[in-house]
Amino acid sequence: MTKNTFFKRKGPFLLSDLFKNIQSNKKFNVTDIKSLEEANKNELTFFDKIDYINFAKLTKASYC
Repeated sequence: MTKNTFFKRKGPFLLSDLFKNIQSNKKFNVTDIKSLEEANKNELTFFDKIDYINFAKLTKASYC
C-alpha cells in the first residue's frame, strides 16, 4: 500500500475509548485501522462482507 499523505497518525487509542460498550479489565491499544489482509497485532479491521471470510480467518489483527 502507498504512503498515507492525507491523514496524520494520532494514536494509539484505547479500544474502550473507541467503543464505549466494550467492558474489559484490560487496556488494549489500537495503533491503526487496516484491511483484513494487511492488519497486524494491535490493529483494528472490519469483516463486512461474507466474500472475505477467508481473509477474516487468516487476519493477524487483534480486533475485528
